Amino acid sequence: MDNLDTHSEHVDQPEGQQANGLPFAHINLSPFWFILEQYRLQLDRVLKKKNEQVRMSLQQEISMQNTTLINHLNHAEIATLRRALQRTQEDLETTQYHMNEVVEHAVSAYVINDSIFCMLAAVQQETNSHVSSIRG
Repeated sequence: MDNLDTHSEHVDQPEGQQANGLPFAHINLSPFWFILEQYRLQLDRVLKKKNEQVRMSLQQEISMQNTTLINHLNHAEIATLRRALQRTQEDLETTQYHMNEVVEHAVSAYVINDSIFCMLAAVQQETNSHVSSIRG
């Protein structure tokens, strides 16, 4: 009868549950936790390795993109410098052309002034001769 009373105490409880109400309380879970911790550590190592691979891959991608951007910037800078050089060369050619015109005008003015001085010298000499002949 004692057996019947014990059986009747546990009739309403699901199988595997003891009188204290905790399921599987009689099972030792420490090997499970150990395995779970080992699995977590293994996952940690794998994730660290994958993260490192992803980081390296991203660094390479960033490096390649930086190189591409620098090349684009260099090409843009070179194009800008070429345009500036072309404008400077055009300005130099224009300045040289105007300078040549100024030199031509200066030479023409010198020739005209030299001719005028020669004529003035001749007129002065003639005037001096004429004045000498009148005084004389």
